[in-house]
Amino acid sequence: MILKCAIYCAIFSLPLYSWTKVYKEWKKIREELKKHSLYLQRHICMGVYSAGVLSGWPTEDRAEKSKGFNINTQFEPILYFIRTAERSLDIAIMFIQIKSILDELLAASRRNVKVRIIVDYNYNNNKDLRHLERSGIEVLYYVAPDPDISTIFHHKYMVKDYTDEDGYLYIGSVNWSVGGVTVNYETFNFIVNRGVVKYYHEKFHYAWHRIREINETSLYAKGTLTEIS
Repeated sequence: MILKCAIYCAIFSLPLYSWTKVYKEWKKIREELKKHSLYLQRHICMGVYSAGVLSGWPTEDRAEKSKGFNINTQFEPILYFIRTAERSLDIAIMFIQIKSILDELLAASRRNVKVRIIVDYNYNNNKDLRHLERSGIEVLYYVAPDPDISTIFHHKYMVKDYTDEDGYLYIGSVNWSVGGVTVNYETFNFIVNRGVVKYYHEKFHYAWHRIREINETSLYAKGTLTEIS
């Protein structure tokens, strides 16, 4: 009788174990698909800041939508874009005043993402940016070639993981400051359109080499940049 019970248990326990394993694998695949779907949604969306209220950003669940105000939550679209970079990140931005963004850029550099940043010299905390430079991030400062020329570097876009076949673009009106997401009314877009991403990749490439040339040839720019400590 005992032997008979053991045989029956063996027969029924094997299918149960197998189904448990299948169910676990199915849950794993489902979570991976869900994560990939969210990744795609977050790279083809448009968002709006309305004086501290963020809308349009795809979230994982309703609980995430109901979180209280937090500056890092407000900047999550930008932080996520940086956090998911795998190969390269070209950033054209007027200034960076948010610590969590600086931290994400450092983290990207540590996982061997090539990070290049163009900023306006007059609107940046050079101490923070020098820390990025010491960590291996390339930072290029825009300085007007002549003191009588009143121009600023006012771009706000990023090109991520660009190749001949792929790439992602973030572009918007948002200043990377507290006021940019708490007081102002701003918009941003995430784009995967091949032609648009390529256009901004080429514009960044041109700006990078043009500004470097100005910094090397303009006496005013060279003198200004010697003040960076």
